[in-house]
Amino acid sequence: MLEEGHLKVEPGSESEPRGMLLLSRADLADRLGADPDDAALARAAAELDAEVRLRGA
Repeated sequence: MLEEGHLKVEPGSESEPRGMLLLSRADLADRLGADPDDAALARAAAELDAEVRLRGA
């Protein structure tokens, strides 16, 4: 969640959306597998950072 310019990780609920979903935990696990290494996590973090910046945050 991006709130007042700061990123936060919040528990989600499909019945009560509180922002724009960029990537769900399940989608991230599908991309990275069950036990990703540090390099894969760093790449995923960079991709998410770029996505947030592209959306104007």
